[in-house]
Amino acid sequence: MIAVASGGCAVDSEEPAPEEETGDVASPLARMGDGTDDPVLHRCLTDATGSLTATPSTISLGGSSTLAWSVKIPSGCTAARAYLDSQLVGTTGSTLVRPQASSLRRLRIYIAGYGERVLSSVNIAVQLPPRVDITSNDQAPLFVQAVQTPNTTVVIANGVQLDLSNRQDISIGSNVIIRGGRGGREPGPRLFTTTRPPVFFKIGRYASNVRITGVRIEGPDMGAVDRNGARGIMIDSATNVEIDHDEISGWALAGIHVWDTQNTAASPSPSETVLPAHTVNIHDNFIHHNQAVGGDGYGVAVGYGAHPMIARNVFDWNRHAIEGDGKAGTGYTAYYNLVLENGGLHRWIPFPGFWVHTHQFDMHGLNDCGVASIFSDALANCGPAGHTMLIRHNTFFYREDEAIKLRGTPAVGMFVGQNVFANHLTFGSATSQEESGLVQEPGNVFGYNGKLQLGTCDFDGDGVNDSFMATGQSWWYRSGGAGPWEFLNASTKKLSEISLGFFDGDNRCDVRADGTVYPGGKPAPRFGVGFGKLDTFTVLRD
Repeated sequence: MIAVASGGCAVDSEEPAPEEETGDVASPLARMGDGTDDPVLHRCLTDATGSLTATPSTISLGGSSTLAWSVKIPSGCTAARAYLDSQLVGTTGSTLVRPQASSLRRLRIYIAGYGERVLSSVNIAVQLPPRVDITSNDQAPLFVQAVQTPNTTVVIANGVQLDLSNRQDISIGSNVIIRGGRGGREPGPRLFTTTRPPVFFKIGRYASNVRITGVRIEGPDMGAVDRNGARGIMIDSATNVEIDHDEISGWALAGIHVWDTQNTAASPSPSETVLPAHTVNIHDNFIHHNQAVGGDGYGVAVGYGAHPMIARNVFDWNRHAIEGDGKAGTGYTAYYNLVLENGGLHRWIPFPGFWVHTHQFDMHGLNDCGVASIFSDALANCGPAGHTMLIRHNTFFYREDEAIKLRGTPAVGMFVGQNVFANHLTFGSATSQEESGLVQEPGNVFGYNGKLQLGTCDFDGDGVNDSFMATGQSWWYRSGGAGPWEFLNASTKKLSEISLGFFDGDNRCDVRADGTVYPGGKPAPRFGVGFGKLDTFTVLRD
């Protein structure tokens, strides 16, 4: 039997009542057991009354509130039990609670095998400080409230793994920073889901000045799966957004999806040197294993007139690294990205058993190509294809198909210059277009793979040698030779043209090129990122 106290605090239950997921006021019968309409039990549920109060109802983070309740159960209802949330309680009592986030508490009556009803509910509002620290795996409710609260910095300790399964559209408030400690061989905190939300994190048009840095955002699907619409980060018409130094993986539709449905941003013309202040900046991330069969599977997807800056990212095992939807105004600026050799899986041919591969950077057309579409694996290969795409200083090790494909005619053009391709220009087709508008600018290098020659030196000062790579457009290092590649510097100098060593006495490897020493392989002073101009990086101190 279940022991029920007539007063005092909650007592343990052998038959815990299921949690009620909806309803914040006294509610009708929540559900029936076997569907039998027992008039006595029905009266027990419908005639029971109760009250629940919280004193105080608003507390600071870490504070406490006293919950007090009173329940009146009709006579003869010996099977009825009172529950505070999922805890069996007496008909009257109180308890001290310290909620880690704002929460709705419910008092309910429950009859095993028959049903339950919420008698009363009260909300305890937890007011957060400007900085919230997430230090344990059980703080998902606090994390969600914190990121939704404007003007909050959320710092997540390394090693924390927050299970955010069964959540979607986690909205990020204005002036919110989410910060972890990812870098080198430190993977950073993990924010993950085992379910497939259409949108995991959402930065909407009412949000501005948002930054997500130094964390892992992990979806459920690392392999090439059927299309299921899951996206890691959705940015729509938000301003001053920065996604940097993150690892984003496991999203079948897109790791990051950028839209501008409210026309808050404008595409730059090729002659413009300054981007709008509200441009979305996606930089220094490791974006990988975002795949789906026959479509989707994008590292970064751009649409509805958006034009983000996409720079210094490492892409691997994506169906497409960057995709554009072809709509009016859509475009992107892609600088100094590193596209590794894997991915591009498009369609499996069971016999004789092989994958058809696809390209890495593209812009869709809005139309099919008539009769020609019969012989194509995709329909969006003709017609209008976005506005302006600036693709410069990138390195493509990918060789399974084209590195870049223009699938229609853009309003201005797709400008491809000073990139390094492992593919040759004619054999393997580094770039291609279905109609017109792809402009081959000077400085592209074809048939070169800087990954074939690596240097070794300790760039991060941990006493372990790191791998060093000079691609012909940029320098990269890999902590301990095993971590993800990280951007060091923009330079056309190859390994044979530089020397590695400890030249400035700080126990971090430096690069010497043409008589100039780059401490830690970076320009001095060491810089974070500044995307004020299309063709230069503003030097900023860490």
